[in-house]
Amino acid sequence: MKPIIFCNITYMALYDGIRNFDKPVNGGGYVKKTGDAHESHNFVPLTNDKESFCLGYVERTHGKINLRNIYGCETVDGQQIDGVIVVWCATPKNGQKRVIGWYKNATVLQNWNYIYIKYEECDEEKEQDYYFKADEKDCVLLPENERALSKWYVPTSKYNKYHFGFGQDNVWYGKISKDTKKAYSKDELDLYQTKLDEYLETLIENIENYDGENWLDDFN
Repeated sequence: MKPIIFCNITYMALYDGIRNFDKPVNGGGYVKKTGDAHESHNFVPLTNDKESFCLGYVERTHGKINLRNIYGCETVDGQQIDGVIVVWCATPKNGQKRVIGWYKNATVLQNWNYIYIKYEECDEEKEQDYYFKADEKDCVLLPENERALSKWYVPTSKYNKYHFGFGQDNVWYGKISKDTKKAYSKDELDLYQTKLDEYLETLIENIENYDGENWLDDFN
């Protein structure tokens, strides 16, 4: 199975900057307090002399991505890893957490980096923090009507009867948590792992086979 990581971010329609018609919602305390979100540009293609790419950010409590926790990357050694599927997840104002898009073949950094960019809607350069980088051709932002489909469901461990999914952290590494492993029997955990594997395999298949509309192309 391909390496995969899930990131919970604020909900927006386009993720190409904060505008009157597209403001971040359900993004936690920082977004509520400031009205800003570093991830608001996660689906803005950036271009230099060599490539066109997207930079992705997710809020981290301790400022790091644990690369060895990523599903399929347990033996990685270094400050970054390539070839990871980054699944972007968010909760709309009236709805449940869903996949809103993804980066395929992404580079994941252990420590956040930043560059300064003059975005279209900004009066001056903005510091763009990021943990993830992917070629534009490997980035998909789902249309809002597509996001509502059940195949883009994202589990939350507290409400999932098989006890896998997002906990309180904004990053889920695609694994059963240590707390769950301590609380349940081997037979129960074997069942939960089987269901988790089925979920991941189906989701990756949906991502790999998606040939629908991509709002990254339509609105940039």
